[in-house]
Amino acid sequence: NRKYCVFGNIFGEEKRPIMLPPAYMRSRSALSYLLNPVTSNTIKKNKRRQAELDSGAKAKIYHALEMLNEDIVVLNRFQYTHDQYRISDTSHVQENCEKCERHASKKQGGCDFLLIGKNYFIIIAEVKNIPHDDNEEISEEKTQDFCEALKKSQDQREEMKSLIESITEHVGAEQSPIFTFSAFPNTSKALCQNIDINIIENHWIIFTEDFLDFSIWWDRNITTHPSVPSDDIDHREKIKEILIAIWCTDKN
Repeated sequence: NRKYCVFGNIFGEEKRPIMLPPAYMRSRSALSYLLNPVTSNTIKKNKRRQAELDSGAKAKIYHALEMLNEDIVVLNRFQYTHDQYRISDTSHVQENCEKCERHASKKQGGCDFLLIGKNYFIIIAEVKNIPHDDNEEISEEKTQDFCEALKKSQDQREEMKSLIESITEHVGAEQSPIFTFSAFPNTSKALCQNIDINIIENHWIIFTEDFLDFSIWWDRNITTHPSVPSDDIDHREKIKEILIAIWCTDKN
């Protein structure tokens, strides 16, 4: 961890993200569809097909991130258990906690991408494939799918934010900026023209137009963030190491 995930230009080259895993890996559901696309169970087939489409959207995010000229660690498919959350949350009371008694080792939450910078964190939750371009007619079904995915991602983002804040408090560090996004890499902004503007304004969303030049999107949304006091760097390293350790732990 310490030898590999080091920020800085240690090889005399331009800054590049540290991608974990080093190459994009499809989810088990997506692989199941590719290896066994024929099944008599229509519901299972549709779920596997959607998982494969979502996997393609996530690959688009992965490759956009790995091309950035930034010192960041990118953790793909970050998950954590209730036990891991409990350890980091000093205010958590185990007594009479049903999750501690029955589900401590089961997955509690996570996000598709967790980015760790020197003085900030970025959560990209619920990357979904909802294809829509400017020339398409906007259907009620597609709009509903978009809003449901957005609501689900909001819950994931808040849970992940709580985990990072708890870890930060646990190590005695000052809280850093945490940016949270929902991503729809194949969805045009045009899909949102009939959606309540308050729903859109209350979410940070990455649309397909943002991938025309992802570095411009990054500069506009991420580059201008507060700096961290120099005497807090050791604490930031501890937080990074804890998050990477959680990511490395097998949840099965």
